Formats: sequence, structure tokens, C-alpha cells
Amino acid sequence: MLYAIFNIVEILFVNLFHTHIIARKKYSNQIVLAILFTVSFALLAILYFANGINEESTVRSVLVGFIYLVPLYFLYDLSFKKLLTIMIYCWTYTIIISTVAYGVVSMIDTSNTIAVIFSLQSLFILVSIIFVFTFSKKIFKKVLDKASDITQNLLLVLSISIFSGFVGIRYFVDPNETIYLVLTVIMIVITITSYALIFSIVQANINLTSTKKIAYKDSLTGVKNRYSLFQDIDDLISNDKSFSVLFLDLDDFKSINDKYSHMIGDIYLMEFTGVLVNTIKDNGSVYRFAGDEFVCLITKKYDSSNIKELELNIKQESKKIDKFNGVSIGSSFFPENGLSADELLNSADKAMYGKKKSRKIRRI
Repeated sequence: MLYAIFNIVEILFVNLFHTHIIARKKYSNQIVLAILFTVSFALLAILYFANGINEESTVRSVLVGFIYLVPLYFLYDLSFKKLLTIMIYCWTYTIIISTVAYGVVSMIDTSNTIAVIFSLQSLFILVSIIFVFTFSKKIFKKVLDKASDITQNLLLVLSISIFSGFVGIRYFVDPNETIYLVLTVIMIVITITSYALIFSIVQANINLTSTKKIAYKDSLTGVKNRYSLFQDIDDLISNDKSFSVLFLDLDDFKSINDKYSHMIGDIYLMEFTGVLVNTIKDNGSVYRFAGDEFVCLITKKYDSSNIKELELNIKQESKKIDKFNGVSIGSSFFPENGLSADELLNSADKAMYGKKKSRKIRRI
């Protein structure tokens, strides 16, 4: 019975620690460990007083172990679906180890079956645990976090199916029969192939998303770029939503680069971007159009007086930037000033250069 207890404790410890390295905990390690220790003690007591602890308790403990779903749901910051997926994934690892160990022992003539099973199980875990835990922490966790809802559902169904398959082999197939070994090998191949396929699909989607982000964002300022601007304007027009366009050009920006260096010029651009983002807030979006030119799409309903007030706020906040030389701003409105992205941008651009030109004339 002692080996049976060791066997169950080993499985529970591996499963809980495996879950712990994947899931995001809400509380300190001390609280988590105290609660899990209490649940584990209760689980062992249930197994002992129910039917005693023997060689059949190993698989039964894996099934009863799903009682942990209740405390783990409160201990970790995860949705129930994600937690269930993680638990079944972790439990599958130990049920595979247990199934293989029983299969190997069935081919050995021994009087102390549970002791040999425990030894083999410990050996298999020792050999594979570093690889499995590293894979779980670096790949499985990333895939689960980045996967779409459909892929998460598929991953959950896959995990349940694989887990059920190994439990079925362990419970309903005689380890002394050849079919036990054949089914175990087939299930292991299916497990590796299925997870590899899903992970490769998710990784491809992650790479595609990253590529899109790079394509749609300005690398220096982090705001959306010109390509993204035209797409967003087209979307607003196609949905027949009223919006306004602010076209901004930094005054005498070339002198900043010439006098202080391009590095200072880049900082200047990033600080101005910060002013725009903080001023526009949730009223719209900020885009770097080209060089020292920026565009703001104002998607909230603004009239000309509101836009003028917004322009004044931008200019006022921009004065806080070191060495600031000023900014010229022009605006246009959809549909009054154009029915396409080009028309609206040209209208705002002309209004901006008109103000810049009149200001230069006044200086003369």
C-alpha cells in the first residue's frame, strides 16, 4: 500500500505543479500551497476510505483529481474553459506515463507489481519532465493565450478526447493483450501529431498578426501609419459614418534635425505623437502620414467650432515640448469636403498649407 500512496502522491504533485507553471495565480504561493495541500489530503482520505489505496487507485486518482477544478478556479486568474483545458492537458501527461508503465510491467514477471509500476513511472517522469514542462511553459501557454475562441474550443475538445482515449485503454483493455500496446502507441502518435498541428496553426496566425501589426504601424512613433489611415477612412466611408480629418505639419522641423541631430529630431517626433494621442484620447485615432506630417481621424461628432478648440488644445499642449517650433493644422469633414480618402486628405492638406502660408505672410 505504501508504494500505491507514493504513486498517487507523485501523480498529484506532477499534475498540480504542471498546472501551476502554466496558469496565472491570483494569490501568493503560500496561500496556493496551503489550499492545495488541504485538498490533496482530503483526496487521499477519500480514496483510502472509499476502496482502499491499491494499484487501481492510480488511474482513479487522476479522475477524482478533477475535484481540483473547484479550488483551482478560485486560485488562478483564468476562465473555466482555459483552466479545464490546462488541467486535462496536464492530467493527460501523467495518464500517458501511467498507461505506458502498466503496459511495460505486464510484460515483466514480477510479484510486486505496484512497486515496479511506481519505479517505471518515476523513471519516465524523470526522463521527460524537463522537456514537457519547458514545452508547456514556453509553447502551450503561449498558444492557449493567443489562440482564437474557435481554436481554444478545438484544443479543449482535443484534450478531452485524448485524455478519454488513454483512460479507456487503461480501464477497458487488458495490459497483457497485444492490442493494449498497439492502442497505446497509436494514441501517443495521435497526441503528438494533433497538438503539433494545432500549435503550428496558432503559431502561423501569431506570425501573421505580428506581420500585420508591423505593416500597419509606424516603427518610430508606434501609432498607425499611412497605409492604415487609408484603410480606416475607407471603412468609415463605407459605413457612412460622419467624421473629420485633421492634417498636421510640424513647422520648421528640418531645422531641428540640422541644428540638433536626427536623434533629437526622432525624440521630437515621438514627443509630439504623445501630445496628439493624449489630446485626441478616445475621440479618434492618430496616424503618422509621412516625415513630419500627421493625421488625426476624429470619429466623434464634432462641428467646426469643436475642431478649432481641439486644434488649440493640440497647439497649447505642444508648447511643452522642448525646442518646439509650432504646428500647422488643417481640417476637413466627411461628407461636406469629400467623398473619398484622397479628397478629404487633400482638402485638409490645402487648409493646413493655407494657414501656414498666411502665418508666414503676417510675419513678413
